[in-house]
Amino acid sequence: APPFRCSCPSPPARLQLARARFADATDEQIYTLVGGFVFLRYINPVVVAPESLKLISTAPSRQMRRACLLLAKMLQARSNTAA
Repeated sequence: APPFRCSCPSPPARLQLARARFADATDEQIYTLVGGFVFLRYINPVVVAPESLKLISTAPSRQMRRACLLLAKMLQARSNTAA
């Protein structure tokens, strides 16, 4: 079991909520919206601070953290653009 508890809706429920909120949006726009949210709230925080979920035993060096931050920025930018 993950070390955290999420009270957010499941991914399929997020898609339904996004479709209801943005009724005029295309499927591609909805997937981009939900994908960006998932990366922003779940994936990128772990990339930037892997020690927060005990994926590594010690905090990364300043140089490694900078590299992780740049990677997270790149992933976020990619997730926010349509294919």
